Amino acid sequence: MGLSSAEHQRVKREAMAARNAGQRFGRRRWGRAWDFVQRSGARVSVQERPGGFLYEVRVPGFHPQTARTLPDAVDQARATVAHFLAVGATHGPTGRRLDVLREALGGG
Repeated sequence: MGLSSAEHQRVKREAMAARNAGQRFGRRRWGRAWDFVQRSGARVSVQERPGGFLYEVRVPGFHPQTARTLPDAVDQARATVAHFLAVGATHGPTGRRLDVLREALGGG
């Protein structure tokens, strides 16, 4: 037995609402990623691989983070930076002072 016309329209509306919500979430996630890149002075490079693209985020004073999407790479970098700033570290893992980064990200 198939769906009635009213049920079909309801399912279409629900699917469209879910799809639109997912797209808004994705755009916000990319926006937050670019905001972090700009505030932290990070550099982003994109490498084309056989399975797609690989994004690399280099935050000054930290080792590069790579992922298949920019927001994922930024999330990894942000977590590393947040940990160093939270514990009060004065230098990043590569030896660079974190004063400028701490000020740029509002961590102190």
